[in-house]
Amino acid sequence: MNGKQDKTTTIVGAYNNDMKYIVEEIGNIKPTKFGPKNGGFNILNVPDEEFSRLGCEGF
Repeated sequence: MNGKQDKTTTIVGAYNNDMKYIVEEIGNIKPTKFGPKNGGFNILNVPDEEFSRLGCEGF
């Protein structure tokens, strides 16, 4: 998985369906430094029902 060099890529999903595989691939890193991660990733783990209700634009 590759992110854009000048952007932070946010990955949205439900843990059991897809996020567990992404976490395995990029590592279960839990930093305390918040903010932009140019070339890096943020993971937003949300319940399926919430994502279905709000959709991509809701986040």
